[in-house]
Amino acid sequence: MPDHPATVPSSTEPARGASPEASPSPGSGPERSSSLGACSEHVPEYVIAAGAYRSGSTWLYNAARLALRLAGHSVYGRFYDGTYDPEDPARFHVVKVHRFEDEVLEVAQVVLTSIRDPRDIAASAVRRGLVEGTPDAVAAFVAEAVLDGFERWRPHAAMVLRYEDLRAGGGRELLRRLLEVLAPHGTRGVSLDVLEQQLDALRPGESYDRETLLWPNHLTDGRVHGYRDTLSEEAIARIESRFGEWMHANGYAA
Repeated sequence: MPDHPATVPSSTEPARGASPEASPSPGSGPERSSSLGACSEHVPEYVIAAGAYRSGSTWLYNAARLALRLAGHSVYGRFYDGTYDPEDPARFHVVKVHRFEDEVLEVAQVVLTSIRDPRDIAASAVRRGLVEGTPDAVAAFVAEAVLDGFERWRPHAAMVLRYEDLRAGGGRELLRRLLEVLAPHGTRGVSLDVLEQQLDALRPGESYDRETLLWPNHLTDGRVHGYRDTLSEEAIARIESRFGEWMHANGYAA
């Protein structure tokens, strides 16, 4: 599954906004059926994949979902929108979300997050048709993805996945780290080889899959610095000007 990467702090591509089926406008999407942790009889253990848009969060979500299933647990996985059923009886709920949600954080046993060069985040969104390629539009998209999403989740994350690490061939090491993070939840005996095989076998189908969260056009140009072939010079300059300090602090040279 290319086009999707981790560091454990001393921490495919995802869809846009509040729902993977929603329109690309920020905050749009179907209303949630009910809140996490709202069940009266069954309270699952929550593993939250809360990466920035277009940063490999779907890869991370599926890796966690498959790892827990290989450990012999019952696992329910969904995006946090109107399709999510908090009363599903599975022991583990692996839930993907982008925007910061207090009610999600309150019940999370494990938070996993992911990040990517903001220029590539914007370019990937443009290629998916999730945002227009104008300087104002891509800058607003990056602000929501990085500042309103990733940065608010990062302090709570047990693992931060860098998309670029995955693209550099580090998927196996990232899975090993993920199994370490999930070890207190029973993944110590999970075969790294089998997990890697099952994850690599996932492919987008002809329609959106509510469990894998993969779209038919899920994978676009996943190259690091592929933004140069998608974004205008003005759009790139706008991102670098507005987010240059953040990029420098996080190892993304302007």
